[in-house]
Amino acid sequence: MGHYHLASIEAAGGQEVSSPVLGRCPPSCPAGWLNSNAELVDKMKPLSFEEEAKKLRERQAQTMPAERQAATAEMIARLEAEVVPNVIKVGELAPDFDLPEAGLETRVKLSEAVLGGPVVLSFYRGQWCPYCNLEAHALESIREPLRALGGEIYLVGPETAENALRLREKTGATIPLLTDTDMAVATAFGLTFELPEFFQAQYAAAGLDLPTQNPGAGWRLPIPATFVIGQDRRVVARHVDADFRRRMEPSAVLSAALAVAARRNASQ
Repeated sequence: MGHYHLASIEAAGGQEVSSPVLGRCPPSCPAGWLNSNAELVDKMKPLSFEEEAKKLRERQAQTMPAERQAATAEMIARLEAEVVPNVIKVGELAPDFDLPEAGLETRVKLSEAVLGGPVVLSFYRGQWCPYCNLEAHALESIREPLRALGGEIYLVGPETAENALRLREKTGATIPLLTDTDMAVATAFGLTFELPEFFQAQYAAAGLDLPTQNPGAGWRLPIPATFVIGQDRRVVARHVDADFRRRMEPSAVLSAALAVAARRNASQ
């Protein structure tokens, strides 16, 4: 059902790039890139999101009522048909933005951030989502290697700064948290949707009142998605999946970022 999840991501030029390391060299990469890239990723030993997520999915499947399982499947199918096709694609120009960073008096402008190196944007649902917390923890394992390339990872969510910082408390991740409180950026990337009424009632009954936690977003959420963006602000690789329980593996993120850096070095 998903698009480029865990088994593959899409690379510039329409080529498929296999996970956990890039299976084919992207366009214009230098000779010998593939072997050195694979070796680098292997040495860095990124954490796996899928290993822990699989355990969580199995636990939830044992306790989740059949009605909720059916509603989840229906929501995923609808998002797959109605939202995923409209998401920014590989090779397209990523929408520029200027967002505040939670906990700091600084702002991040995408068109400036990409000048330093590869930028990774990971759109997440909220600190209340266990899969988002697993992803943040796993992505933290590749933050320093990515920064060594001159790049950075940013987590982009609809939460207020106060709520976003709870993700850091839960996961220990130091990744910058960008607050897209009105979801203008997620909408520009084509990721937003209105949570179905069934889940609105379920969440509210569990004490998760999203309109209160995310006053600028109401019951809207982004589909979790990851984009690797090059210096020209074009999307080099992406992971988009209507199933919020599936995310891009950090090893694949790092591989794509290394490809961006290799192409940049080759052009200098």
